[in-house]
Amino acid sequence: MELPSDLVAYLRNEAYATLCRQSLIGALDELGKQKEEVMATKPPFGMLAPKSAREAFETSLRTVTDSEDELRRRLAQLSPIDAWLEPVIPKSLHKYLMVANADYQYYNGICEAVKLWEYQINELREKGTALARDARAAADAISGNTAPGRGLRPSRTESLATLRATVVSSANDIADIAQTASRVTQLSADELPDTARLPAGPQFRTALWIDQLMSLGDKTAIVELEKCEAEARFFTREGVKQMLEQAATTHAACIQLRDDYLNACWQEARDHALRNYVKERDIDEVLAELHTNYATDVEKRQAEMIKNSFEFAAR
Repeated sequence: MELPSDLVAYLRNEAYATLCRQSLIGALDELGKQKEEVMATKPPFGMLAPKSAREAFETSLRTVTDSEDELRRRLAQLSPIDAWLEPVIPKSLHKYLMVANADYQYYNGICEAVKLWEYQINELREKGTALARDARAAADAISGNTAPGRGLRPSRTESLATLRATVVSSANDIADIAQTASRVTQLSADELPDTARLPAGPQFRTALWIDQLMSLGDKTAIVELEKCEAEARFFTREGVKQMLEQAATTHAACIQLRDDYLNACWQEARDHALRNYVKERDIDEVLAELHTNYATDVEKRQAEMIKNSFEFAAR
């Protein structure tokens, strides 16, 4: 599959910038040697030296210094080019690899699976809140405590039925979370360090626990329900936070795996561009072309952003 035209253009610009930099740095190194040679001709005794010797030294030194300043000025012109290409090439290469490279798709799949796990943990926070609420409601129903203004108190059977529905729904979500974590483990194999492994999913109460609760005496059932409420509230307050912190660590490690692969592909593309996309040209001509390409690309991308924002607003 051929590289897309925009990526080829970016790589060509980068290759020319690389050649310019190498040429300018090489010229600066040569000037450094010339400067040392000129300094070696500095006449002794300063103002006591013959005027002709002093003038010859000053002229030679000025010539080298002016040449050095000019080379550094040209080298500085590459800074905005580097700042332009550094983000756009990986972005363009990412789009290409997502279509054309199965290995890169594999690494990206790990990243996406971790983000899905993170999303599922966030969603489970709501179930934890519901579990704590329903466990408290069941305890109140059994004990006969009902806050003012809540209307009719549900029966023990009704409150436990509501709690069962929440427990079953939470169990389904936890099973999905475990499946996603298993996918991350399978995909990443041994490539992630131990510190970047996803933690075990939360352990909520089960439907079997509800069945056992139905046969318990009131006092024992209330103690169990209060434990369930406390565990659920701890999960929503601290457990989710800890899991999301680990998810961020895992995701960063997965992104690094993907970026390492992308950077290796980028280096191959760089080498290919230097061999095939460039030729010897005048440095000033190349610098002028690079800045024109830079301005044109920035203008094009800004126009696309404005167009996309208008299209989004029109929906």
